Amino acid sequence: GGGAKPSAASKASASDEKRRSRKGSFWRRTMQRKNSSSSVEGGGGGGGGGGGNTESNEPELLQEGETGPYTYQVVRAAHTDTNGKALFDWLNANGFDQPPAARGIVKHYVQLHHVFVTLRLTRDDATVGDLVPIKISYPAPASLSAGTLADAVDAGVPPPALSCIPLRLTRVAATDDMPVFAWVAGATRAFPANFVELLPDFRELPWQRCYRAPSPWGFGGGFVRGGPAIFPPFGGGNTCTDEYRELLQRTAAKQLAPKWLVTEYAGAYPKGLLDAVWNDDAPATDRAALEAATEPAAWLSALRAELPFDLQRAPQTQQLIRRNMVQPQAAKDDEQCASERQYYALGGACLAAHAPAGGFDAAAATADVFDTLLAPLIATRAELDKHTYLTRLFTLISPAAMTRDPLFRHARADADAAVLGTVSNAHTVQATYACPVTKEAAFTLTLTHDDGTTSAIGGVKLGTCGALVMPTDRGAPGEPVIGWPEPALLGGASRVLSANQAGVVSVVDITSADQYAEQDGLLEGLDLIVGDAPPCDGELDCACFAAGQQPRCVTQGAQCVDDKCRLPGVGNGPASNVPATP
Repeated sequence: GGGAKPSAASKASASDEKRRSRKGSFWRRTMQRKNSSSSVEGGGGGGGGGGGNTESNEPELLQEGETGPYTYQVVRAAHTDTNGKALFDWLNANGFDQPPAARGIVKHYVQLHHVFVTLRLTRDDATVGDLVPIKISYPAPASLSAGTLADAVDAGVPPPALSCIPLRLTRVAATDDMPVFAWVAGATRAFPANFVELLPDFRELPWQRCYRAPSPWGFGGGFVRGGPAIFPPFGGGNTCTDEYRELLQRTAAKQLAPKWLVTEYAGAYPKGLLDAVWNDDAPATDRAALEAATEPAAWLSALRAELPFDLQRAPQTQQLIRRNMVQPQAAKDDEQCASERQYYALGGACLAAHAPAGGFDAAAATADVFDTLLAPLIATRAELDKHTYLTRLFTLISPAAMTRDPLFRHARADADAAVLGTVSNAHTVQATYACPVTKEAAFTLTLTHDDGTTSAIGGVKLGTCGALVMPTDRGAPGEPVIGWPEPALLGGASRVLSANQAGVVSVVDITSADQYAEQDGLLEGLDLIVGDAPPCDGELDCACFAAGQQPRCVTQGAQCVDDKCRLPGVGNGPASNVPATP
């Protein structure tokens, strides 16, 4: 969010200032409108100035600033821009390229009164090394839709707070079967509130493709290497990624399910997870040692000695070195120092022969390390330390299915234990077999699964007896190729999890395509989270919502008059379908 002090490296460049000046008239006008609308922003008064932009459809600037390597703006469509066209046009005009396919998506969020966050890297020469995570904090939305809200109020309890992934926005640049990970931290297990949860049967995993025999060096690699098929907390490579994802897709295909999420881990933070983000017990980076190394080569050596190993070759570290030790043209013209690898080599010969363009400031470079490289990691660790429970969810989804934003909510602790339970990210089998005497002889591999059940796979001997004897996909001599079961025969299923206002979780099991279609249809529309409406100001009326005995309006300072929400001193206008909230 806003307010973060920018580092020296995040100052806007000259050409960036030109871009900002070209759109300066927009920023000035919207800021003037905002400043004249304190009754809206602060929820008081009313009268003279009205509630916003009445002369045009231009978006309203709510907040802007710099954070890390970005400039950001928070904008909201004008209340007269009911279909989002003006906001859509503004995004394109200001360099936030939106293809025509995004028009309907922007309209969707505008009509729900959502605000939009835009981010722009401040450096014209920015590379992937300048990209850093962004943290956005906001009050968790408390309403889903007018109907759901009415049910909550009738029950006399507040609606649940939810977290959300804006998947619709991803649709315009997504690819088929795009992997999406979600990590939700809290006090209890999180679950999807509007997506079907897939339940794969790991007995159907083709374990003969995933098996790895022990590695003599402990580093893995090779065709047959050691360890179970593990799906680590941070994703990434494992011994059975392709087969695992194929299992998920086949399980979903069994139910003709284009939208689903699978819970890959749920439980206390895995051992080492927090330390993998930032290890508080590791030796501290010595700031004084870095600042004392005033020569570029000496500073690079000190940086390598002080940084955690996984940061030494990180793209962010490489970009930090580039901006604090700019390779001069003379070095680029020197064939011995032309490449970055040569110029920044630890020996320091090229740095000594060709001083960085613009000189080198050890104190500024050291501050850059602490402010832009280490501080975000330390802050992330501190944020995770606030919670004790982690849920990781995953899906493979294509653009055609990105018509709903996944919502997540947390279960109560007792509901978690009684209904949901924990989910391990490690799935193993124990394989036993009798080694045939002759090559090409058939044998059976018996797999004992986590739940104690067994299954058998037929194969043929490929080599000598021992750990390298494994079944193949071509079956025993004279027998058909070993394949996966048809989707109709897969043991996987899915379910819908829901919770009442008290957090008590209930489960609806799904085992067929018809059941999936029915349950998925019931989840449609739950992601229509309604934001605060723009103020009623003579061109827009807001419907009142009766909360018990006292009707309320969305907009702070508005009052119910003749079943319409109105700001004091503002005229009437045409009715609109803008839900209100107590």
